[in-house]
Amino acid sequence: MDLHHRPANLFAARFIGTPGMNLFETRLTDLTDQGAAFDPHDQRCQAAVSSAGLAVGDVITVGIRPEHVWVGLDAGGAGEAGAARTAPANRVPASVTHIEAPGEHSILFTSVLGGEGAALLAKTTDESVRVGDNLTLQLPASAMHVFGVDGNAQVR
Repeated sequence: MDLHHRPANLFAARFIGTPGMNLFETRLTDLTDQGAAFDPHDQRCQAAVSSAGLAVGDVITVGIRPEHVWVGLDAGGAGEAGAARTAPANRVPASVTHIEAPGEHSILFTSVLGGEGAALLAKTTDESVRVGDNLTLQLPASAMHVFGVDGNAQVR
């Protein structure tokens, strides 16, 4: 399970897990005591990782597993876990384009609103979500992975 939760490199991140880890390239915009900041899809986000060996401007690959993406409905719905799951940053607006329900969880295929319309997968137990719904996806900083240009993961 450690390879699943803490992949050492991009190969492991891509290979382990179904559905696979959400991965996207972006540019590092800031380094803070809390980790690395970046602006994928025109959304300000942060990952709680070591900044060792990173520099502002580096092209990095950022990842998050679909089961770690928090799902909230924008149109007045409480969303998954209601107000208990709030984060000050890492909120990404998205629209549901497809849903697969293979068992107790549904896999949401979403398109990020704004930016380039990149795809993000999320797992949810919320059965009220429908294709076409606009959602706010929260990407917890503690669940984000950052891979340097060499493909190796930053320590979380």
